[in-house]
Amino acid sequence: MKIYQRILSGCLIAAGMFSSPLVGFSNNNVSAYDVSIDRDTIDVKSSDELMIAVENAKDGDYIVLCNDIVLNRDIEIKSSITLDLNSYSIDVGKDAQQLICGKKKFDHVEDYKVNHPPEVKNVSKDVWVDGDWYVDGDGVRKYRSGHYKTVWEKVVVPAWTEHCQRNVYNYYDDVTIKIKNGMISKFSNDLQPKKEDDKYDSFEDTCGKDGKTYKEPLRVISGTVALDNVNILGCDGQNGQDGGYQKLWHVLLFGGGHGGNGGDGGNGSYAIFIERKEAKVVANKRCIIKGGNAGKGGKGSKANPNYLVFSGSDGENGEDGKSQVACNNPDRLLYI
Repeated sequence: MKIYQRILSGCLIAAGMFSSPLVGFSNNNVSAYDVSIDRDTIDVKSSDELMIAVENAKDGDYIVLCNDIVLNRDIEIKSSITLDLNSYSIDVGKDAQQLICGKKKFDHVEDYKVNHPPEVKNVSKDVWVDGDWYVDGDGVRKYRSGHYKTVWEKVVVPAWTEHCQRNVYNYYDDVTIKIKNGMISKFSNDLQPKKEDDKYDSFEDTCGKDGKTYKEPLRVISGTVALDNVNILGCDGQNGQDGGYQKLWHVLLFGGGHGGNGGDGGNGSYAIFIERKEAKVVANKRCIIKGGNAGKGGKGSKANPNYLVFSGSDGENGEDGKSQVACNNPDRLLYI
């Protein structure tokens, strides 16, 4: 069964809950962006076949998906083609993979400067303390050996100029890519492992890890991407990991065993990231474009319950991440 068909009905029901960019359409016509007329079709059934097809595509080619696929690497569409999802779906993987639309070419390396203002920093340094004699609480005279001691002091860092370099590219904004009839999404399914309560004398190691924030499934770097009857869903942020608690080497009667904090949830990703103001995405009213939901913060752990007196403190819950909107540059996401 096609994944797109299984999910589509739920997306259409949920569409009414979006802060709707879907209202105010004048028509359902994206035919002005048709780039593949009277062309042979190229059928693809896997991520590798899609990569080969787009790498060798010529302007006007018509590529048709014949299966649900999961990308195992970035796919870069640089030619003016039509990608017909054919009611199937592209899952853009849980890591850094993206479907990248548009074309750029390296031109040169540019030197530039960053001027940093003065700032005050706390700086640590080790200072030597000579040995000396002292009298302890029982009146016994003892010798304390020389040792290093860490001290902190405020230091004013003067203004300075950083010399940097960056790559400069030429962008091709005459590229038009049409995508239709399916779904492009990123589902993480990347669960945090349960926190183990196995860290001795270390509070930090008992805190849960923060959830990941993933990249958007569709990135547009140049030209125009025209969407017809396409659902594009950003990735939900990963949930934060729950905290664990300390195990201590101490006698159980006298305490410790602090609970670790839960990790913060990751942010949801955009559905579409438009890299430059010169690029744009146009979509008709049959499209649903939605950013990812926030990841939930992990739960703080209770203190180690095995201490009878003076037990440690409980950890705090992690903070939820932030849900994301459909596009980083809404002014360049145009509904027609």
